[in-house]
Amino acid sequence: MSDRERGSGTVLSVAIIGVISALALILATLAAGFDAKHRADSAADFGALAAAESLHDPFSSRAPCEAAALVVTDAELVSCTVRGSRVVVETQASVTFGIIATWRLTGIAEAGPR
Repeated sequence: MSDRERGSGTVLSVAIIGVISALALILATLAAGFDAKHRADSAADFGALAAAESLHDPFSSRAPCEAAALVVTDAELVSCTVRGSRVVVETQASVTFGIIATWRLTGIAEAGPR
């Protein structure tokens, strides 16, 4: 091996490690975003179902949106609207990436008889 090629393996190794680290960071960011979206959607689904059940249960003592607020735990309840015999619930879940950014992902669900 000549002296000119000395250290070229180190440079290549550092470049490969950098690319793999960048890909791992991108995949972790996407996974966190998908998780937050799933939490927002699930919370909206559960909130809408609880609100619709409370709206149509003649023995329920809770207001529909109060029932939704009780079951929405993994996200923030943004709005709850009663539209006739149906209920629409909107939630948001946040995911933070250190000091880089914070994403707020929304979930919307509707429940009740058609």
